[in-house]
Amino acid sequence: MEKQLFIMGMIRFGTDGKLYDFQIPKEQVMDKADEQILKILQGNARISFQKLGEAIGLSRVAAKKRVRKMEKEGIIRGYNTCIYRKDEITMFIDIVTVHESFDEVLEYVSTRTAFVRQIFRITKKDHIHMIAVSDDIHDLKYLTRIHAL
Repeated sequence: MEKQLFIMGMIRFGTDGKLYDFQIPKEQVMDKADEQILKILQGNARISFQKLGEAIGLSRVAAKKRVRKMEKEGIIRGYNTCIYRKDEITMFIDIVTVHESFDEVLEYVSTRTAFVRQIFRITKKDHIHMIAVSDDIHDLKYLTRIHAL
């Protein structure tokens, strides 16, 4: 199993049905050590604080404090386990909405299906990118037919 790091700009939804959108406020400035920590965690989110600190020239305690601070500030949003199954089908879906219905469509796709694993808001206006996963293509086909609400 491999863990992935959710960072900046991703929209996630939880079991509470709420959407979580994140952007780094202007007052949050990351230095070079923070950037290095993020790069290492993206490759191995299970690395120990000891090894993380050694990799960037900090103590275990200093590395842990920086990670906890970025978690508290919302820069690091959480960790996810990716499980490989050879019979699993992954579908990447782009949805283009009209501006007036963007929020409604986003709410719909984030709360009405168990197959959607990740939702991204991308730089193109009124576009949503989703990743959906199932072991049966019929579970995913309806996602390709979502029309404006």
